[in-house]
Amino acid sequence: MSVTLHTNYGDIKIEVFCESVPKTAENFLALCASNYYDNSSFHRLIPNFMIQTGAPSSQPKGGTSIWGEFFEDEIRPTLRHNAPGIVSMANKGPSTNGSQFFICYQKAPHLDGKNTVFGHVLGDESLAVLSRMAEVEVDKKHRPKQDIRIKNVTIHANPLANRRDLIVRFIADDILISRIHLHAVKGLNMAAFLRKFMKNSEPSPLIAPAEDLDFAEFEEFSGAPIDNTETILASEPISIQKPSVPYTKWYNIHERHSPGEFVQEGIILSFLIVIILIHLLGTGANRKKARNIISAFGPTLHKEFRQLGFEASSSSQNDEWSDEIVEDIIRENSPSEFASYATGRQNVAFLDFNITLLKRFSPLSLLAEATMNMFFDTIAAPTEQIEVILYPFDGREALLLPTNPSPTNEPRKENKSKFDGFVWAIVNKDIIKQLRDDRYDLSLTSTKDSSKLPNWVTVMSESSEITETLLAPELISGVKTSDGLLRYLIVTDQPVDQPIKIEDTTPKKRIYLGLGVPSSGDYTCLLPIFEYFLRLTDSLVQQAHFRPEVLRKVNSTRKEAIRKLQKSQDEQKAEERNLEREKSKKLKRDLELKSLDSKAQKKYLEKEKEREMRKNQKKLTQKR
Repeated sequence: MSVTLHTNYGDIKIEVFCESVPKTAENFLALCASNYYDNSSFHRLIPNFMIQTGAPSSQPKGGTSIWGEFFEDEIRPTLRHNAPGIVSMANKGPSTNGSQFFICYQKAPHLDGKNTVFGHVLGDESLAVLSRMAEVEVDKKHRPKQDIRIKNVTIHANPLANRRDLIVRFIADDILISRIHLHAVKGLNMAAFLRKFMKNSEPSPLIAPAEDLDFAEFEEFSGAPIDNTETILASEPISIQKPSVPYTKWYNIHERHSPGEFVQEGIILSFLIVIILIHLLGTGANRKKARNIISAFGPTLHKEFRQLGFEASSSSQNDEWSDEIVEDIIRENSPSEFASYATGRQNVAFLDFNITLLKRFSPLSLLAEATMNMFFDTIAAPTEQIEVILYPFDGREALLLPTNPSPTNEPRKENKSKFDGFVWAIVNKDIIKQLRDDRYDLSLTSTKDSSKLPNWVTVMSESSEITETLLAPELISGVKTSDGLLRYLIVTDQPVDQPIKIEDTTPKKRIYLGLGVPSSGDYTCLLPIFEYFLRLTDSLVQQAHFRPEVLRKVNSTRKEAIRKLQKSQDEQKAEERNLEREKSKKLKRDLELKSLDSKAQKKYLEKEKEREMRKNQKKLTQKR
């Protein structure tokens, strides 16, 4: 948006920064549209500094805004008094802007932050007019001795609006023009109003302050820095170094914006960078730890099983172990959970190797879990552990293995890998309560310490004879050398979760091994118990065939659980049958009632009510 001040010395064209200082621009353009500046004099001229105007003709040192009162400053770091031709609001202090403004003859950096810059002069002809004004003599108070006056003002569109890069400004200009015309339509002809008001009464405090002081005395001007290279002399025309295109803030991004505008974005970006770094470092640490665990237990697995990893790759089936195999046999389920797989061993169908590590990639989640554990016993504290689950064949080789004939053409012995079902465990005392609450199968056992084992573990068994059979010297030695990192060793044929249906009680044999992760990174102490765990199925196939008395005791517990489930299911089915019976009775009653006329329906309902009352009375009598 631009305006032209038609003065008695010539025309001065001014571009207004509507987007940067909207309120100041609205005030200036509304005053222009309401003829407020008509016949306004340039009442102050300080050579080599500025020329001031904007007061109404009736009050050479007064003036007010379109709102009838002073309005606040719109100081922008990108708009500075940094060139000749800058147009700025005159004031008597902070937030005392009215109608007066001034045009700079040179740089005035001492005014930055004090006066609102809202435009600049366009074109050499306008600058030449200012140069001629600068030649006028002034008195001691810097008042021009010759009359310099604004005759009238013309508002017209931005001359640069035809450029594509200024379309946004063009839209803003249209909106502002609509607001200016709104002020004009409402009759805000401020100059006419002031003239009429001044004839009939004393000036209002809002229109002319009682002190009648000028808006900008510039008492500090004598000490302001002056750039001699751009000083405007009264005897020379004004010359400004400017680009071929008229200067606006849209051509210089360093003047439109400052680093201070992006402080909030910088804080958010820094926070995101820290989160990403923590995530990357934590994920990398977990991956490295998981690879180290597989590297420690991998040679033992490679020696016991034909295939390692989820895919039958050639590298995992090599005769010799190498650390290069680690990447092929490990799978990352999440940044804190890793898994591996093994198969191809006698008496063992397959093996799952699971690693759970701390959530180093998310410290807040780690802290939340630790805090919740302090208040709720049901929430486990964050720990690192290794869980290995071994699934025996249990005589089901024909279902799980290919039907290729053996080299000797002898029929396969299906029962050679079977052993009796039972629940037995060695458990670390620190987690015994948690395991008993979480696992249904361990709830079937009784707990008893053994003098052969360290005092930090206990035995959970369904029979003492089973304990005597399974407590082999190799197992006892492995428990002792585990250095307290053994969490549990469980042999079970019952489900982990409480069975809901009878089908859930079908025996499925599994062997669980839970180990802690040593903070030192030395897994040597865990290898003996791990090696015994892998060979435990061989011992069970040979030794886990107990006397009928032991099996009767074990099976009685299972039969009792099945009986309770059967009773619960029978009660549920009976309840469903009763609901169906009641539903059919209600349907039959509704059909009978619907087939009757109104009198018969009334009689039917009365009889039904009587039967219900007799029934309730009978119940009360029986209770007494």
